[in-house]
Amino acid sequence: MDHSRGLRGCRSRPDAQRPARRNRSLFFICLLATAAGVLSLELFYLPIDRALGGMNIARLLLRLIVLP
Repeated sequence: MDHSRGLRGCRSRPDAQRPARRNRSLFFICLLATAAGVLSLELFYLPIDRALGGMNIARLLLRLIVLP
């Protein structure tokens, strides 16, 4: 078995060269889904809305996250 080819073979693959973009996109998708989940719970929604001025800004953020 030729072990010297392992790293070179990994570097020559297109997926190995561009993993950061795909991971970054997946991270932001998960972040938005988590934010939507948190804002949909009244336990978190009310304090966040009060912190943003109490004018339903949190509801607007939730709608912008869920309905792009």
